[in-house]
This record gives sequence, C-alpha cells and structure tokens, in this order.
Amino acid sequence: MKHNRLRGVLTHVTTAVLLVASGCGDSTEEAIRFSEQVTGATQEIERAGVQCVRSLMPILREEKPSVAAIRASRDGLKRALSEVTGRTTTLVPPGCPRSKELLQALKKYLESQGQLLKTDFDEAVRLAETDGLPADHRRTKLRRHIVHIQIAEQDAFLSLKAAQKAFVVENRLALRKDPNAEVLGFLAGIGVANERLELAGKDLGRLLAPAYRGEKLDPTQIGQFIDEAKRVLDSVKKSLLALEVPLVKGSRELRDAESAYLNGQTVTFDSDLPALVTIARDSTIDESSRKNRVDEVLRRMQEAEKGHLATLRAARDAFLKESRLVVK
Repeated sequence: MKHNRLRGVLTHVTTAVLLVASGCGDSTEEAIRFSEQVTGATQEIERAGVQCVRSLMPILREEKPSVAAIRASRDGLKRALSEVTGRTTTLVPPGCPRSKELLQALKKYLESQGQLLKTDFDEAVRLAETDGLPADHRRTKLRRHIVHIQIAEQDAFLSLKAAQKAFVVENRLALRKDPNAEVLGFLAGIGVANERLELAGKDLGRLLAPAYRGEKLDPTQIGQFIDEAKRVLDSVKKSLLALEVPLVKGSRELRDAESAYLNGQTVTFDSDLPALVTIARDSTIDESSRKNRVDEVLRRMQEAEKGHLATLRAARDAFLKESRLVVK
C-alpha cells in the first residue's frame, strides 16, 4: 500500500433507466415508477453520506478540517434521512412480484443509515470537534469509525441493490443503459476502492517508518493494523465483485488489474506483515540479523506492489483512452 495511489472520481452515478418490456400487465408503469422512487431515495441518502465522509477526510490526511463543514454535512445527512424516511412511509408498492420485498429492503437500508448516524457518524463528528486530543489518537479513532461506516453502508446498499435487481428481473423490465454514466460509474467504483486503500496505506507507512530508519517495529500495533486492514480489503473486494463492467474496450482488463492488485494486498496482509511481526518478536536473533530480515520483507513488499501498480496504471490509462475520458 503506497502513499500515492490510483485515484478516480468519488461520486455515485445512476447508470440505468427502466423501460417497459412485459410483465405486471397494466401496472407496468407503476412498477417502473416504484423502482425509480426507490433509486431516488437511495441516491439522496448516498449523496448526503458521501459529503459527510468527505468532510472528515482531511483529519485522516493530517490536514486541518473545517468543523463548520463537518457539522453542515452531518446535519445534511440527518435532514435527508428524515425526509426520505417520511416519504417512504407513504410509499405503496404496486401489485407486482417482489415489490413488497423491495420496499422492505429500502426500509432496512434507511434503518441501517439511521443507526450509523446515531453511532459512528455522531461519534466521528464529536472526535473532530473535540479540542486537545492527540493527533494520532484522533486519527486512529476516526479511521475506525469511517471504516465501519463504509463497510456497513456498503453491505446495506448491496442488499438493497440485490432486491431491486430481483424486482426488475421478476417483472421483466428492461434496462436502457447510459454509456457515459456506465463508464463514469465504473471508474468511480475503482476510484472509491483505491481511496479507501490509500487511507490504510498511510497508516501502514507510519507503522513501518521506524524500520526504514533502522529502528525497531512495534509488533502489537502492526497486528492491530492487520485485523482492521483485512476488514477494509474484504469489503473492497466485495464492492469490486458487485461493480457493473461497461461494454467498453479495456474495462475488463482494468477490473482484472484491480483484482490482481487486491490479491497482492492479500499477500501483504496474510504473509508479509505477519512475517514482520514474527521477526520483531523473535528473541533468538541479534539486532543485525533482525534488521536484515526486516529489510528483506520490506523489499519484497515494495517490488510486488510496484509491479501490480504498474499493471493497474497501464490498464487505467488504456481504459481512459478507449472511453475518451480525462481524469485529473
């Protein structure tokens, strides 16, 4: 996990519009309208949630946050959740298969967002607003809350997405896809994944910094990092599997390159970092031998990541060229 990571736009893009195909008889239009209402509600909450997380990111990047922006984004999420929940109480599902299940999935999604707001979001805002906290303590606590928010939100969203897909299939509704939105949505998914890994990469860099200075590593801190980073990695892999790949040349290659990169990170968490912990705790070797063994593991990690990143950058550049997108 390097400090500089491949990035993409951090936004969520609607990629499809429902069209009449068959099924549901005279109530097909109702089914379409119902599905669009569910999508609109989800996007409204999602946009507010993204703004809330973004407002907290400067702390993780060791920059000065805007407390006013943090409060405004948190209040915006509360307001959006209240309004969407209110509208959902009057939403009547049409007499089509899977409509009640879709409505229930939407309600569960909103309930999960409300729970996150009361726990992780509010606590994250409190940490950001509290003066006098040591920077490392604030950053570590905040990172844990953001990781939990991202994983929980993703799980809830994927459950809702699965219910909506089942509704579309059951009622034989066709999807008209916007090619531009599809491409942007795909690139956004890759970008979000790499943004999440970048935060973990910065923490890892701080933990390994003593080794590059010839100093001892803290095996306890590395062990704690491994547990948290694995949760992030598992969540990112799940989001990649759910990502819709557009019919654009180079898109599958980019998806495969991202997958290979994530598999490389798995090796880091499952093999390389535990090896560093073992070396750091080994009382039978002298400090010179310990340093040599640590340097060997670090060198292996760097070479592996360099190769995966080179492949990922090449795939991303090829995809951007084929899709005629320019990303700064």
